[in-house]
Amino acid sequence: TDIEHVDVSEEGAGGVVIVSRADGKVVLKGAVDLPQELFATDLARRLGLLVPCLRLIISTDPEWEECKCNVKQALKAQPGAHSRVCSRNLNRAHFAVMEYVNGFNLHHVRAPTLQQIFHEEAPFGEAILTEFGQVIAFDVLCHNSDRLPCFWENEGNLRNLILYWPDHSLPPRLVLIDNTLSCIRADGPPSERFLSQVASFVVRLQATPPQLLVETQRFKERMSTSLGIKLTDGQLLTVQDGILRMFKKIATLPPMLFDQLRTQVANSIVRDYRDVWKLGVEAISVPFLQHVRIRICESLAGSLSL
Repeated sequence: TDIEHVDVSEEGAGGVVIVSRADGKVVLKGAVDLPQELFATDLARRLGLLVPCLRLIISTDPEWEECKCNVKQALKAQPGAHSRVCSRNLNRAHFAVMEYVNGFNLHHVRAPTLQQIFHEEAPFGEAILTEFGQVIAFDVLCHNSDRLPCFWENEGNLRNLILYWPDHSLPPRLVLIDNTLSCIRADGPPSERFLSQVASFVVRLQATPPQLLVETQRFKERMSTSLGIKLTDGQLLTVQDGILRMFKKIATLPPMLFDQLRTQVANSIVRDYRDVWKLGVEAISVPFLQHVRIRICESLAGSLSL
């Protein structure tokens, strides 16, 4: 209740509605890949990455109808509002209520602020670059190419990261949004090619002395062309160190964690609609994720034994 304004996000995945109230903002998300997002978000949190809080509202809950009615009522007072889009986004058997991150899309951060953060001698430069590396490693585990260009030869999508810096006496943080995973069939040739690439990446990250990798050169080029940030070789090695740190953390995950998280997601709803939730859960391949984790563990152990 007491909604002041309703808007539709033009960034990120579809199905995002932003609701403004006197006490702040909240995000309503009705995307079809919510099961994957719930899984990936919980996994990221367990690995120490910063993600928005979110919870499900399902059609069997009275809050589901109440929320939709309140948004619809608020839209009547907004001439030219995205009424049809909002209605479509929330016309689902389940949607998520998500924390609104009061930060900045990297593309919207002013140049002086970027310089303050990423300058080679900036006090917080090492921390934020290490975190970039950790995000890269997490996305490798999830086979998520839609964020940072490094492991994959693409432009990525920097809009899936929010710069969060409420206290300038502390390092800024990266908040991961639109988290997802894109599992490959675990017993097929594409999976084996990917696993071989992961193994090679992990081994090369452990070279002594450290070597700049082609993957982080891609990251450097994207940061330069998109944000005007010129990273030095030393800064790239910091990114690589962050990647390796996260791979080591992934290697320590309990073997049954993926299965537990998948079961938790599957049991999040009481009643499905046209198997939408079921299909989303089936897209979370525990065998594939286990293969990736095991290959990371083997590559770490293999390098130590050389």
